Amino acid sequence: MGQAAKAGLLRCVLDEPLGFANPSSIHFAGRRTRELVEQARDKIAQEIQLEDPEEIVFTSGATESINTTLKGFTSYYREHEVCVISSLTEHEATLATLGYLSENGATVVYLPVDKSGQINLSDLKIAIEKNAAKKTLVSLMIANNETGVVHSYKEIAKICREAKVFLHFDGAQALGKIENFAWDFSYDFLSLSAHKVGAAKGVGALIVKKGAPIHAFFHGGSQEKKKRAGTLNVAGIISFGEAMKDLQTWDFQKMKRLRDSFEEKVLSEIEGVSIQSKDALRLVNTSNLVFEGVRGESLLMALDLEGFAVSSGSACHSGSIQPSHVLLAMGFDKPAASSALRVSLGVSNTEEELLLFVAALKKQVQRIPTFSKSLLAK
Repeated sequence: MGQAAKAGLLRCVLDEPLGFANPSSIHFAGRRTRELVEQARDKIAQEIQLEDPEEIVFTSGATESINTTLKGFTSYYREHEVCVISSLTEHEATLATLGYLSENGATVVYLPVDKSGQINLSDLKIAIEKNAAKKTLVSLMIANNETGVVHSYKEIAKICREAKVFLHFDGAQALGKIENFAWDFSYDFLSLSAHKVGAAKGVGALIVKKGAPIHAFFHGGSQEKKKRAGTLNVAGIISFGEAMKDLQTWDFQKMKRLRDSFEEKVLSEIEGVSIQSKDALRLVNTSNLVFEGVRGESLLMALDLEGFAVSSGSACHSGSIQPSHVLLAMGFDKPAASSALRVSLGVSNTEEELLLFVAALKKQVQRIPTFSKSLLAK
């Protein structure tokens, strides 16, 4: 967690009224807590170039924000035919929700991706045209959580505006991971997670632009402009606001140099490894490596014992032994999609740490027995 975010949490612990007061209460302690929540809302709005902070709805994270958007949109238009257009490489929070909506009558269109993980914009236009008679929502990631590939979000936004369909972006990975990123494109809904910028886990935001069609997902109170009931996570929200200020100090060029240097060393020192979406625009901190014949889970566990925290796919599926659905959608077979390792760098990582990691990775790749492709191909 970033130092500013930690300071925000510490304030909640040391300030007794802030520690117990409900920001919805009208007494002095509640008003003080509400003031701090609104200050955080203003900070977040400023960093994502949002003119009206009131469009921010605090949630428990991007997963809740995604669920709220997709279910809230279809609920709003429940008496109409609804279509949601997405892709095969979305986060499980999106894919699982779309599966639920499909089972309950919504039309769901999954766009394919190319070998780099990018959707074809022509496919998006065709899907929109084919469902022109329906109330349509396009729901896509700005950047993929496994490969780091950044989608053509500005072009996607332009297509949606011209077609007059609604647009939801999963911006969880984009926040604080794309150099010179500007939120100057149009959308109706935007999902964010606070921990992606070093704030507390278990808090996030859903941006709902004025006039965007959505019904509340949580009921039971009038908190968050009647779009999300429930007592606010005050400490988490304050840490979110403080962490957003920290983004201005992040050295994106350093992260990119470290990532590029790391990938060069891996390719030069380890045989049978490939880097996915290497030539595409990617997040500055993410590398997706596939090791021929070596299970990703085996590498993950071996590196964990050496003190390195990596993933074999999405963090939400770190305990799964299933092949990466992202790599399968990109055209990899099951053995290759089961041989992936995701390495994510942070702002505090150093060249020395990466040298130690490459040495450990090389040792473990050479040590772990390769598996037969026929075992996973069945």
